[in-house]
Amino acid sequence: MDYNVKTNILTASGNVVLSQNKIQMQTDKILYDKTKAEVTIPQPVTLKLPDGTKSTVQEMTIHPKESEVSANNLKGFFTDGSTISAESMQTTQNGNIIVMNNAAYTPCSICEGKAPLWQIDAKKVTQDFEDHTLSYQHMFLDIKDIPVLYFPYFQMPDLTVKRKTGFLNPSFRHNHEMGFAVETPFFVNLADNQNLLLTPIISMNHIPLGLIDYAGRFTQGVMNVQLSGTQDSTTHQKEGHIKANFEIVSPEFSINAPLV
Repeated sequence: MDYNVKTNILTASGNVVLSQNKIQMQTDKILYDKTKAEVTIPQPVTLKLPDGTKSTVQEMTIHPKESEVSANNLKGFFTDGSTISAESMQTTQNGNIIVMNNAAYTPCSICEGKAPLWQIDAKKVTQDFEDHTLSYQHMFLDIKDIPVLYFPYFQMPDLTVKRKTGFLNPSFRHNHEMGFAVETPFFVNLADNQNLLLTPIISMNHIPLGLIDYAGRFTQGVMNVQLSGTQDSTTHQKEGHIKANFEIVSPEFSINAPLV
């Protein structure tokens, strides 16, 4: 630990470990400018969160009074094996908003030097902790490093949200008829006991398919309805299906009526 009276800068060097709110930060050097009330970390930093998530950045600047942080070359490793990276990141509004620039997310940890099966790239990603949303600007969905979908703007609830209208995480399928396909489900929160799921399925070998799923739970029963629609790639004939199930339950009787 060293304090320079002339510059009013306090320097801690060596194996420096800081802990706050169960968040641990480790680096080799920290500078605190008392005049500017600014913390500068010019060395690589490792962050460990309570949920097991680990992150590394190359350098970091902290303004404790405003709860503002900026960092470069962010890499995050989640407990499920997925990773996120960003050229730079900043927090604003007392830490309620995180902005990541030139960011990428993939479910593959490192992929051993190979291109991940799929990856999301965005020029700008904003996480709002008050609105519990993740917003992407100029987002690309890459399959094996090949861009297949582009969205100028895309917003979805963050992982803390249980029920909120918005896009859910995309998923992928592969079969003989559809080939490789991507699903981008959109969740509609109709009420606490009712929801609607709209799922377009975009395939490389087939005309896009649309799915609609409705689920409702009422005082004396439940109702589930599923609809789909598409067009045959060869005959161009319209195709689809309707499937419904109604169940009424009361102390006196029970009725289950499937409809296909």
